Amino acid sequence: MRGVKDIALGTGPRANQPHVKRGAKYFFDNSGINNQTVRRNSGIDAKMKIRFCFVFVIFYLTAVSIFAVCLRSANNRVYYKLCNQRAEQSRLKQQLGNKQLRFENLISPTIVAKHLED
Repeated sequence: MRGVKDIALGTGPRANQPHVKRGAKYFFDNSGINNQTVRRNSGIDAKMKIRFCFVFVIFYLTAVSIFAVCLRSANNRVYYKLCNQRAEQSRLKQQLGNKQLRFENLISPTIVAKHLED
């Protein structure tokens, strides 16, 4: 009969088997695991990989959507500023044209002659 000391030190009749670790802190071996358990565990790994890929794709699509919305709002802001600048430019052109007309009226020869006659 094997004692706990033999199991802990890795000595005894089953010491040369590869699934029993020498000097291990635990006294269990892997002989109780059958092929179905191994297959189930590998299936869990495959499911985890698929789940990870699915989560990654969802995360990627969400990030791309958020980035597209940011670009679109930035584009709208730039377009709004451009429209405001064009409106301001046309208003300034109209003011300049009105001032030029007033100035030409002030220096026209008929107006100058009228002022000289008075």
